[in-house]
Amino acid sequence: MKFKTFLLLSSTLLFLAACNDESESSEETTSEDTTTEETSADTTESTDETEISEVGTESISESGDNLLDIENSEAGWVNFAGELKGSPDYKVTPELSYDSSSHYELNIGAYVSYFSNGEFLDTVQTSSGPINQVEAADSIRVSYHNSFEENISLTEQ
Repeated sequence: MKFKTFLLLSSTLLFLAACNDESESSEETTSEDTTTEETSADTTESTDETEISEVGTESISESGDNLLDIENSEAGWVNFAGELKGSPDYKVTPELSYDSSSHYELNIGAYVSYFSNGEFLDTVQTSSGPINQVEAADSIRVSYHNSFEENISLTEQ
């Protein structure tokens, strides 16, 4: 009787151990597939960012009319309530004079915050191209991702 119990218990443990090895093997395969996909996606994103960076660099060097004061930008960003929030991934420019009758264009997506006499009006997420015209505004601040620091520009058209 003891031998049968021992044999049954041993067989069960052997079976469970074998099942566990298969599970780990399939998890490793899935993990390797996921890693390969992530690496492929990272490579694609990196290529896309490089292309964007090259385009951005060309437009800055061609125009030379960048209105943004990148050197005096501070860490953080102006949120949708007009508050300066800390974020190590973003920077925000000092206030820039803004004329609502003029047309301005960003070469890379960013957040544009509009102010009137120092009072917050609105923050708008803007893609590359013309920024919104806000008639009551007399100044703006531009919040941008750190990776765009070398390439971002705002020009008056």
